[in-house]
Amino acid sequence: MEIQLLKTLLSSSEYKANQSKLKRSIFSEDAADLYDLLNMAHTKYDHDLSLDECYALWLADHPVATNTEKADFQDLIDDVRKASPISSDVAEDVIAKLWRKEIGREITNLGINMSEGDVSAMGLLKSLLERVGESYSPDDFGPTTSKNLNVLLAKTSNNGRWKFNIQTVSRHLYGIGPAEFMVVLARPETGKTTFLVSLTAGPDGFCDQGAKVLFLSNEEESVRTMLRAVQAASGLTREEIADTPDMALQAFSMAEANLEMNDIVDWDLDKVDAYCQKMKPDILIVDQACKVGLRGSSGIATHEKLGESLTRVSQTPSVRPYWC
Repeated sequence: MEIQLLKTLLSSSEYKANQSKLKRSIFSEDAADLYDLLNMAHTKYDHDLSLDECYALWLADHPVATNTEKADFQDLIDDVRKASPISSDVAEDVIAKLWRKEIGREITNLGINMSEGDVSAMGLLKSLLERVGESYSPDDFGPTTSKNLNVLLAKTSNNGRWKFNIQTVSRHLYGIGPAEFMVVLARPETGKTTFLVSLTAGPDGFCDQGAKVLFLSNEEESVRTMLRAVQAASGLTREEIADTPDMALQAFSMAEANLEMNDIVDWDLDKVDAYCQKMKPDILIVDQACKVGLRGSSGIATHEKLGESLTRVSQTPSVRPYWC
């Protein structure tokens, strides 16, 4: 059946019609390789794909493939070539049923993980059930956008947000609000961490506004970052802090009450999520999010890991908002 599905998904229209319900895990490992290729190709090319094109793309992506690997993929291509595509309505029903089956498998695995003491499994299960509750069906995309002016104005207002304490930033950007996700990008060694520390612990920063901030570091030790926070709050150098610790602590008192840091080297997103459920911050900063691991991510390309990381971080229900 999966061979017939792959043959059907060569069609651009069929792929787009079922894209929201397709999951890599509904295919066996060998068939999943071709599905990955179809997924990539349909994202890039807006036309039906031929099997010869698929094989050419695979060869281009695997320049050092062995003769055995080439032969195995060619066998898969030949099997798909011999298969007949499934009609649109039948394909939709089959994919929907496989989707539901896969959701059931994920729920079962999370239940097993819970029974084995995995503290992060409960949060992941809640997140999954929120997305696929009883009222959810594979082709249900939720309600349309509200047209209520009060709702629209409230959602786009700067009131009630944690405001930026740097005037050159706040003049151009709203503050950070619930369910919002932001990525700070810059070249190495240009001050990304210092920038975030200034927004957090500097005068009139997030902490001074009353936000509970959790700063997770997987690049440099968080003790260094915490000292930077004291410097940002007090405006003192390291040497001045050593000479006048009481003055530094007084200036840091508000940030100290609302700021927690931890080192998360070798943590994965499941562990980060479980920690957030415990700490319940208003704002989470992950420095750097792209280095946080994904459980079961072996064999996944780096760009796919990054994409999944950002998706998971922005959808995790344990805390809003997330900052990276």
